[in-house]
Amino acid sequence: MSETFWVALGSIGTTLAFGGVVWQGYLTRGARKGGSWRTEGRGPSMALTHSPAPMA
Repeated sequence: MSETFWVALGSIGTTLAFGGVVWQGYLTRGARKGGSWRTEGRGPSMALTHSPAPMA
C-alpha cells in the first residue's frame, strides 16, 4: 500500500486517541460534579490505638 494510506491511517488513529483522552477528561469532570472525591467528615469516626506486642 502507498505511504499516503499509512500516513492517513496514523493520523486517524492519533485523532481517535486524542478524542479518547478528551472524553475521559469529560467523564472525570462529570463524576466530580456529581459527588466530591473528598470524604473527610463523611465516614464513621474511628480511633487507632497502639499497644506493645505481647511477649511470648
